Amino acid sequence: MRPVDHWRVHELDQSAKQSTVSLQQGASAETYLPPRGTRSAWLWGVALALALPAFAPLVGHYVGFIRAGIFPTGFLVYDTPYYMANAREHFDAGGFSLLYGSPFTYDYGTPRIYFQPLTLLLGLLGRLPGADPGVVFGLVGVIAAVVCARIGIALFDRFASRATPSGKVALVAFFWGGGAVVLLGLLFVILPGPAGTKLAEPPSLSGYWWFTDLADPAGGWWFLDFGRNFVYATEAVYHALFLGAALLMIRQRFALALGVMAILAASHPFTGLQFLSIALAWGALELVVLRSRVVPWWFVAGVVVLAAMHVWYYLIYLPSFPEHRQLQEQWTIRWTISVAQTIIAYGIVGGCAWSRLRPAARPREVLSEFPNRLLLVWVLVSLALENHELFLPRAIQPIHFTRGYSWIGLFLLGVPALIAAIDHVRENTRARWKALAVAGFALVLVLDNVVWLGATTAQAMGVRLGRQLPADSVKLGYGLSADERALFAWMNRRENRGSVVVSQDDDVGYLLTTYTPLRSWFSHRVNTPNNMQRYGEIERFFGSGAVTDAWRELPLLIVFRDSTAWRQRVAAFAPAPVERVYANALYTVVRVTPEPR
Repeated sequence: MRPVDHWRVHELDQSAKQSTVSLQQGASAETYLPPRGTRSAWLWGVALALALPAFAPLVGHYVGFIRAGIFPTGFLVYDTPYYMANAREHFDAGGFSLLYGSPFTYDYGTPRIYFQPLTLLLGLLGRLPGADPGVVFGLVGVIAAVVCARIGIALFDRFASRATPSGKVALVAFFWGGGAVVLLGLLFVILPGPAGTKLAEPPSLSGYWWFTDLADPAGGWWFLDFGRNFVYATEAVYHALFLGAALLMIRQRFALALGVMAILAASHPFTGLQFLSIALAWGALELVVLRSRVVPWWFVAGVVVLAAMHVWYYLIYLPSFPEHRQLQEQWTIRWTISVAQTIIAYGIVGGCAWSRLRPAARPREVLSEFPNRLLLVWVLVSLALENHELFLPRAIQPIHFTRGYSWIGLFLLGVPALIAAIDHVRENTRARWKALAVAGFALVLVLDNVVWLGATTAQAMGVRLGRQLPADSVKLGYGLSADERALFAWMNRRENRGSVVVSQDDDVGYLLTTYTPLRSWFSHRVNTPNNMQRYGEIERFFGSGAVTDAWRELPLLIVFRDSTAWRQRVAAFAPAPVERVYANALYTVVRVTPEPR
């Protein structure tokens, strides 16, 4: 363990006087000086190596679709095209606009009221010559993942030493450790499962897939630990900002921390609120309860201002617009994480944290350090937010506050105990078995992510892995057939500008917001205003030819998958002019021109 004086001099940018003040404010021997070379270029290589596993599903996506003869988009899950659809709205009105309107409403005149820094960056990059939306999104994700990994290493260094073999194992576990999903799920390979999943001889994996789908929300796509978030480009950005702001607070660089927090608050409603709540609660603890000099009053005042602006924008300004208010009603969903899921996901890191904070472990000594107090507040606030359905009358997607933030806080709080456990394994194992024992211990820590990344990448490449998957879900994410790409290329022609698309194909109705400047009557399942009504209108038209009254006043492009019945379906538009304007092997497009008033 390094002596306390090493921690006091780690702030290279602070004066000797500031270092003395930091000493007086509670630094202790358990906060470490990063090893030599922390700031050298090679550590970026370490960050890249730690982030690399997260890119496997993206590589599998490209390989799988290319092997199938389909163009890979780079979008791995349903929501990812959404971000590039928003991004192009900065320019699709004919010129640049700092604010953008929702691309998922059919109304081209929808108010421009939204702004996120990442969306603006994606929009600017998307304007580069030849830029493909999926490639732009993926590259931003790769860069953000490496940057976040570099920040993660620096944050790890504040709570543990990676100079020892045990410290290096713990660093890998910080990025790729998980919970007990796989360990418990394997029981269902050999034990009877619930109705419909009872296992036959020999053991089958069906019970395992049933359990993991139940235990790991959305099949693992809610990312309840740290490194898995790198798979999702936007989450890599949000985590870089979140962890960067936390690192700056620990380094007592409060002005810079406020700047990063402002960017985070402007970037995401849930993550922004989460970090502002953590910073405010911690600042209040230090200033009001403990009366310490760790946090300056102006920092807490700045957090209050940011929190007020955040609440005003998302809960007062945006809901003042009827369309957004209607969307907010759709978003008020009781997506929750259960107690059992929480225990399975956080049990290992929670156990390590408890081993440091249990009464017999002198928790007062641990909490005498302000970084540890920050971690404790971080965990408590995050757990409260991700379970806010327990104490608020209306739950607004509580699971959106997970994304590994509670897990990260618990890990850092308990990492000394984890390193001590690894040391115990090394010291109490015979020399010939020592490496194998440590490797086995490490495998238990990272098993959830090894299996999840392997299974997800295999699925992306078309491997079923014993799961009963729908025929259209063997590949991962979105691929575009030659007919779909040709359709979108035609939609980009100038004569189609301002048209509203009514599509029989849900994917076309959604993806056209990413690949064309057009709008769809029904696009994103959650972000389309009056989504269920709009979906029903689409279903009735393609089922029986029933025309919604609002369509008679709009310039329409109607996309048919089955071209045999298009004449019967559009007959109800008479006497408005109707003509078939595009067709390929898969799609037929009919233009309906509204009658002049």
